Amino acid sequence: MSSRYQLIKLASVLLSLSVLSLSSQAAASDQNETQKTSCFKTDGMSQAAEKAYKECFKAYSERDENAPKICLKSAEKHQDPRVYYLLARIESEGIHKMPNQGKYIDLMKKSAESSFPPADEALAEIILDNYIQQFPHNKATGEQGLFYLNRAAACGNEKAQYILAEMKLHDDYDELVPYDIGKGNREMLDLLEKGNDHVRLYAAKWLLEKKDIIDKISAQLEERKNSKGIDAVFLSHIINEYQKDHDYPVNLMEAAAQKSGLKQAYLNLFEFYRHNDDISSKLRGLMFAEAYRVCRGIPPSGEQKDEIKIMIEKTGEKIVNDALESGRQTAVNVGCN
Repeated sequence: MSSRYQLIKLASVLLSLSVLSLSSQAAASDQNETQKTSCFKTDGMSQAAEKAYKECFKAYSERDENAPKICLKSAEKHQDPRVYYLLARIESEGIHKMPNQGKYIDLMKKSAESSFPPADEALAEIILDNYIQQFPHNKATGEQGLFYLNRAAACGNEKAQYILAEMKLHDDYDELVPYDIGKGNREMLDLLEKGNDHVRLYAAKWLLEKKDIIDKISAQLEERKNSKGIDAVFLSHIINEYQKDHDYPVNLMEAAAQKSGLKQAYLNLFEFYRHNDDISSKLRGLMFAEAYRVCRGIPPSGEQKDEIKIMIEKTGEKIVNDALESGRQTAVNVGCN
């Protein structure tokens, strides 16, 4: 799980003020009780609310400068937890505004009030990050995070299911989830087979430690050339880790990245290509770096600026600008996930 210092610090303060409080009875509920939780469903949403959500999602996905205003109007009118979740993401990612982690937590909590699984999972990560940073660990804090995590998993959130499996592999969480490597491994492999794209990304990092099955994974990826973009993430991790000893198909990684629009795939391709010596590879790397930059709505990184300067000297400004424009078009046409 990612740890962002500001987020953890803010979460710690908010937790101490009971902003994220749950009753101890609810926090101690086990998985069976969580299964009884009524999960968020769209069945009762009006057509107007559904339309407003789609408008908000479109604005968020396209990094529209009016996304904060569009989504806020929808949230206030329809009280849709999906929209509050997107508003939280807007605050966290700083889309056309400075990131605000305090508002991110408040809006995510608002979304979770309706048992919206992605919001439950996000809150669980915040609280469990705070729990793991504390020493000695505060069990009550951990149980709060586990409550949200179990509820998200029970409602089908596959990332939450992955985190629960991962927790079994680390004794840091032993007082919350029994340390059981065998069970954790079995659940992890099951998620690799059945999980969604994002779960496969996290599972890929774990699987890279299992060098004896890397070739098997690569063969499976070769058979799934037309599958979704997680293949790009799998291959990018494999290539970055093992490129000295193996020859993996970069063209497959590119095809999957351009089909899926995963920001992480864009970034990994840039990192891979920038270490190549030939000019065409470096230009391709700049293209993916620009796609990543546009998706994140951030200025060029120092590495990207350095590469741009070097390539202008080698090829001329027009060729470099064409590569950057191609990256911008990739971000717009393929998308940002």
